[in-house]
Amino acid sequence: EIQPRILGRNVNFIVSILMVTLSLFQLYTAWLGPLIDLLQRSIHLLFILPVAFIIYPASKTGKQSSKLTVVDFVFILLATASLFWVCINFERILINPGMSTTIDLLLAPCLIVVVLEATRRIMGPVLPGLVLLLIIYAMAGPYLPGTLSHRGFSLKTILEVLYLEYDGVFGYILGISATVIPAFIIFGVVLSNTGGGDTFVNLAKRLAGRS
Repeated sequence: EIQPRILGRNVNFIVSILMVTLSLFQLYTAWLGPLIDLLQRSIHLLFILPVAFIIYPASKTGKQSSKLTVVDFVFILLATASLFWVCINFERILINPGMSTTIDLLLAPCLIVVVLEATRRIMGPVLPGLVLLLIIYAMAGPYLPGTLSHRGFSLKTILEVLYLEYDGVFGYILGISATVIPAFIIFGVVLSNTGGGDTFVNLAKRLAGRS
């Protein structure tokens, strides 16, 4: 994981507000049950991606500065627009699969690029590089030799699958991140900051000593 930038007081306050809001949303849906998959996952990602561009700089040299660059704001805007569009159109997307609009196809590459850039900033270039190779492979199938060849997929199909279906960005892995993982993270943070974690550790040591 790349080292995050040092946030200033004001920026840190904004991040805190966003993360507290996300935590309340996750606890609310954990208590009453998650929303429809596409809506739950898009709202979850709507908070995560902008914060990722706030916390992580585009390069290692920018980690000492708390100031966001123009590039950061562009990615935050693209992430917010593409995910908010899914949030307000989830019913249409689910009822009419495969029937994308012009705006869908314009926002799809925005979200794909945003996810790849956020992944690069946090984990490095290897994983997003592999994803790019797979996208190229999906399009270049008819032109490849031998067993690598396949009938290929159109750009429109790839954008629809990655942006509007559960085989893409809003797939099973994001579903786990949007429903199961937050409860454990929030519980762990609460224990850590209230001394509960030490209590459990001490209890485990006592039980181990008695055995």
